[in-house]
Amino acid sequence: MDEAGNIPLRFNIEGLFTYELFFDFTTHPNKVFFQLSNLPLEDEETGFDLIVQVINDFSDEPVETAIPINQTKSFQFANVRLDTLDMLGQQRIRFYLEKTFCISCKEGGPENEMS
Repeated sequence: MDEAGNIPLRFNIEGLFTYELFFDFTTHPNKVFFQLSNLPLEDEETGFDLIVQVINDFSDEPVETAIPINQTKSFQFANVRLDTLDMLGQQRIRFYLEKTFCISCKEGGPENEMS
């Protein structure tokens, strides 16, 4: 795993598990941009879809989308609390996340502005 600054992390993950890629332990308003790539394993050219679930303050149900093999998707959300992945088999992924938050903003709904 590469942990140098804002370089996207690239790593293998085992299948049949749910992985938490991001969890916000604060209640502060935030904006999150993340990019997720579904890459084939080095010795294979096929793979499974990644199922991404994002939970934020504005929905009772997680936002869910699939990322097909050899594709990358980018996401932008407000007030993200949890970002998870579900896989059927072993996968190689690339993950990049940027988060902004406001410590001095009032807690609450989407009318909060971020500086």
